[in-house]
Amino acid sequence: MNIHIFDIDHTLIKRSTTHAFIRAGLNKGFITLPQIAKIPWKWILYKLAVIEPEFIEIEVRKYKNIPQKVLTDLSIESFDNYGKKHLYAEGIALINELKEKGERIIVATSSVDFFIEPIMKFLGIDEYISTRLEFVDGVTTGRTIGNAVFGKNKLNAVVEYFRNKGLSLDNAAFYSDSYNDLPLLEACGQAVPVNPDSRLRKEAKRQGWTCRNFHKTLG
Repeated sequence: MNIHIFDIDHTLIKRSTTHAFIRAGLNKGFITLPQIAKIPWKWILYKLAVIEPEFIEIEVRKYKNIPQKVLTDLSIESFDNYGKKHLYAEGIALINELKEKGERIIVATSSVDFFIEPIMKFLGIDEYISTRLEFVDGVTTGRTIGNAVFGKNKLNAVVEYFRNKGLSLDNAAFYSDSYNDLPLLEACGQAVPVNPDSRLRKEAKRQGWTCRNFHKTLG
């Protein structure tokens, strides 16, 4: 394998990028408790892999009419104060090892682009595929550009990216914690479940995939 695709939430970071952003937003008064009241229930549905991709497109409507700079600054603060310490040290070591071997690293995540940009900079990764928020005149419209990169839509986004770059998924290993990523895991030359949820762990056993477990965080 000379291409390694990594999911972010619960794969390279113990908690989700959304969680870190919400913590920072609550601290600044930018996000209110009523806005996040349903998040625990949605998290359960996500872990059970029974949530529809459209839930992300619905959630980003909350960011309508917000200046891009406000969101960018808050995402940097959320990573510095809440996100960085939850990165898995084993994941960082693996990425550094792969880089030293000259392997290509790409991130594919359902998280919104400005959520993950501070992580990409910290990890030194230039290539990523993520859900993209639409801006007009520097202000959010509350819509995504295209579909949220989730489930089968993540597979479609990665396939398109690889096609445009002249790459083959047969030469790619994909690292993910989530059963929601099964379409992409099955499409790649190598599937690497990392800290897999219960459904993915069962699927990994059925398909003979070797799981990896990260434990130690930077915090």
